[in-house]
Amino acid sequence: MNRLEKKLKDLDPNLFSSLQETKNEVKLLLDQYIKNFPEYTDHSIHHTQEVFNIVDDVLNDDEISNLNSDEIYVLSMSSYLHDIGMCIPEEKIKDIADTDDLLKQKSYIRRLKRKLLERYTSYLK
Repeated sequence: MNRLEKKLKDLDPNLFSSLQETKNEVKLLLDQYIKNFPEYTDHSIHHTQEVFNIVDDVLNDDEISNLNSDEIYVLSMSSYLHDIGMCIPEEKIKDIADTDDLLKQKSYIRRLKRKLLERYTSYLK
């Protein structure tokens, strides 16, 4: 449990409980993404939890102490729900799987991802 979760639990046990329930549901959903998008990078619950931990790491103790329960809850939920769009039901994918639109979108996403990766690695040099 990170600092944000601990503070939320102390401030508002009901919101904390809601966050825990959401985490469990998100895990079930994100565990399915690999079936639909095997060529994509990790979008599992492990990635999502890491995003949430990074949010916690970025904030210092003073900043966290100034957050109220609603702010912590929204920040936490946004971390856990940021990839929920990867959870397209399999039957919906089958409906559009062979359409030109899907093929164009996949091609666009691959090109964009490649460009972003190239830009990012150029900053590392």
